[in-house]
Formats: sequence, structure tokens, C-alpha cells
Amino acid sequence: MSFRCWVFLGWSSIFSVQVLASSPDVAFPRQPAGGKSRPESQPASSDTEPPVKETTSDDTASSGSDETTLSTAERRVIQKFLAIQLETARSHFRAGRFELASRLADAILTIAPDVSFRGEARRLRRQAEARLIRETALGLEFLPESSETFPIEVLTGRLVVENLSDERIRVAADNDGPLGLSRFKLFEVYPDGSQWSTRGSEIVHCRDGSFRLDPHEVHRELIALDLRRGPRLPVLQLIEVTGDFRPTEATIGREVLRSAVPWERTEISVVAPELRDVEADPGTSLTQALKEFDTPRMAAAGFLWARELTERGALAVVEREETIDRLVACLDPERDRGSDRLVIRLLEAISGVEQRPTRETWIRWHADHRREG
Repeated sequence: MSFRCWVFLGWSSIFSVQVLASSPDVAFPRQPAGGKSRPESQPASSDTEPPVKETTSDDTASSGSDETTLSTAERRVIQKFLAIQLETARSHFRAGRFELASRLADAILTIAPDVSFRGEARRLRRQAEARLIRETALGLEFLPESSETFPIEVLTGRLVVENLSDERIRVAADNDGPLGLSRFKLFEVYPDGSQWSTRGSEIVHCRDGSFRLDPHEVHRELIALDLRRGPRLPVLQLIEVTGDFRPTEATIGREVLRSAVPWERTEISVVAPELRDVEADPGTSLTQALKEFDTPRMAAAGFLWARELTERGALAVVEREETIDRLVACLDPERDRGSDRLVIRLLEAISGVEQRPTRETWIRWHADHRREG
């Protein structure tokens, strides 16, 4: 077996031990501070010194070469192995196995702190630890309050902080001190299908100062978000709210909370009052609106339907194809091209494909798409 293979197998073994060692369920025997442990039958010292081997200059040179650092080729083997482990950690993170992702990232940083992608490993470890806290100890969610006004210019709601653990949580903050940061994205749709978007962030203040949560207790904090909305009257507003919980100081039991914990993402849709019936079944509402070529209803239902199809992914392939067929059928040469703009915008939103914004381009694309399908 080549030396490179020995290097790879050696690092694989070290890495496996490091990941296991980070588990609280696995205990390893500790060795004396001096390094290797001695068998009990072997004395610590002996009056009889072992014979001294005479060395030559050739032996010295050979010994020195064994203790040198790894070659470039060997480093590449190790780096490639660790890169595979980082990708494995990312896969665990995407699958919701946050504890495994955290352990793998931590092992990479422990055995190779100078690896070239250490920044990515640190970021993944931090994200995995924060998500693990949110899943097991600290529930965080923004709940919007209902509003009769449209469009919404200031979104009000409450950040719900829930203790999911069996430990007491303490949050230390001054009156009106920072509790974290809220972030929002606003997407507005207008009657002709054109869109406008913006985003922003605001500090969340702890209005009553410090508080504590016993197991499964809940704390609510009022939040008002200035959405800085667009210049026209929309038919649909899509709002996404997220944030980070990061007070001045917080403890879970005896553990200090050292990193920001993300909130659950909250998605809100607000439709113009005269079109609110489209929310119940946007797919059917879009089909009916296409028959009547009711442009405001097409815009509101179409973008709601596009979002629903995206969320359902592969489960909605047939419905997506049927919707595309109906939209392309509406590209009528008898109708003025201005009327095609809304249909083309809906095609882009539902298909996820960007084409030149012309009727002919989309008709050709649809024909090719049907042949390939």
C-alpha cells in the first residue's frame, strides 16, 4: 500500500475518533499527562540503561526526513478527505440532522484548524448549533396580527419566545434593550403583473427588560415593522419575516447562549379586499380569470399559485404543466401585445424560466418543451 493510502486511512481513523469523542454518550479513557500510558509491569525507570545505538550521519538524515511535515501531495489527500466530510456535514444540516452536522464541522476544525475552508466549517458549525438550540430549547416565531387595512404599510405582530427545554431560561436585558434583529422581505404585485420588492431590518427591543421562562413557558414581545412599500396600489402583498434572537445575555440552565438563534420563517400573503376569494383556491381562481381575461384577478391568483407550486415542488409537476398550457393558449395574436405582458410575467413566475418577453419566443419555447417532455 502506498504512503498516500496510509495517510488517508490514518486521517480517516483520527477523524472518526474525533467525531465520536464529541458525543456526550461516548467516553474515552484518559491517559497520564506525560503522554503514552505505561503497562503496570513496566517500571517507570531502570538502573540498567538500554544500550546506546551509534548513529551515522546517514541515519540522522533519514530520521530527520521522517519527522518533516507532510508533502504537498499528502496535504491534498487530507484536504480532499476533509472537504468530503464538510459536504457530508452540509447534507446532515439540510436533512435537519443538526447535531451530526455540528459534530462533523467541529471535528474538521479540531484536527485541521488551518484547513483552507475553515471559514465555511466555522459558519456551518455555528448555524447547526443555533438550529439545534431552536429545535430543542428555544422556540422563536413571529405571529402577525390581523389587519383590515390594505395595503399594509406597518406590519404588527408578536415575537413568541417559548422554552422547549426542561431547564429554566434567563434573558438579561435593560428596559427597552436589544432582544435581537428582525428582517423582512416585501414583494408587491400590481394589476398588470409587474412587481416591486424591498427588504429591511429593525432591532427588536425587550420593552420590560429581563425575564425568565420556566420549562414550556412563553414570552411575547410586540413588534412593528415599517414595510416601506412601493409607489403603486398592489393587488397582492407577499411578506416574509425572519430574525435572530440575540439578547445582551441569555442562559439555558447553566449554559450561556453564545450565538444568535434564528426565528422560524413566517410567510404572509395579503390580497386586495375585492379579490380575497382567490386565496382559498388560487389555481382554480387563475383558470377562471384566464377565461374572462380578468387581469387584476389573474395577477393576484397567478402569483399566489406560483408560490404554492414552488412549495410543493415535484408533487405539483402535472398541475404546473397544465397551468403553462393554459397561459400559452392565452397568447392571442388578435390581442394587443400590451395584454401579453401579464401572461408572460405569469409564465416566468410559474415555469421558473426567463425568456425574451415576446409572444413568439414563449410559443416556440412551449412547442420545444412539449416535444422534449
